[in-house]
Amino acid sequence: MDFLEKNQKKQLGYLNDDVTHARDKNVIVIGGGDTGVDCVATCVRQNARKITTFELLNEPPKNRTDVNPWPQWPRVFRIEYGHEE
Repeated sequence: MDFLEKNQKKQLGYLNDDVTHARDKNVIVIGGGDTGVDCVATCVRQNARKITTFELLNEPPKNRTDVNPWPQWPRVFRIEYGHEE
């Protein structure tokens, strides 16, 4: 989180200090969700050498199942913007 927060503040011009940069580094992102995807996207934009993610949950199904009916949030596998980059 420290990495993501400081890089966002630097990008917005709120921070003048040097920040950790992912360029040419092997990066591990622990956890998924929005924050994990934001970390992946930031590392991609900074030209990390390799990005590996670890997720606690199993990969969800590709299609909505009977135990996950509408109007519940669909628990299905998605490719998020950070992974597409």
